[in-house]
Amino acid sequence: TWTAFLNPVLWFSRGASTKLAKGIGWGIPVISTPAGNRGYRWSAGGVITVRDAAAMVSAMNQLAEDSEAACQAREQVLRLLDNVPDPETDARAFRELLQGDTGA
Repeated sequence: TWTAFLNPVLWFSRGASTKLAKGIGWGIPVISTPAGNRGYRWSAGGVITVRDAAAMVSAMNQLAEDSEAACQAREQVLRLLDNVPDPETDARAFRELLQGDTGA
């Protein structure tokens, strides 16, 4: 069985990291970076986000050694999956962005 899904993207490029969606879809703990999370937003749950490769190794070791931390990380991913925005919500947010209506 897998302990976690690693998404070691250390530079910002265009678009969204489709690898991140794969890991989230597996419903296991995900360790990513700010660059690896680009293009994604979630209202509940989430992934473990670290700044660099050394922090990623440290987070992986913690999950491997601490089953409670691994369970909590998995629960966060499952919460994220339960709260994925539907296409209508995304379309509405995009329309509001284009129209300059941010609700503020």
